[in-house]
Amino acid sequence: MKKVYALIFLCFCVVSWLQAQTTIYAYRNWQQSNPVNVQKGPVKFSSDNLGVVELIADQSTLGAVYAGTYFNYKWYAQVT
Repeated sequence: MKKVYALIFLCFCVVSWLQAQTTIYAYRNWQQSNPVNVQKGPVKFSSDNLGVVELIADQSTLGAVYAGTYFNYKWYAQVT
């Protein structure tokens, strides 16, 4: 019986660890810490460390994106 509980606990730990490593993709139009010189473009960050945001591509000269999605390795967006 102890082996069953140990296995369930191990599975729970693995699932929790996998969920903590989720990468989130978004598009940054505005940055609170630097609203004047913000680098606009697609960004990614980890769900377990929200303070570290990595800019994928600087698209500051292309206007502001207000809606978009990422599908099949391509970005689709509404730009003004």
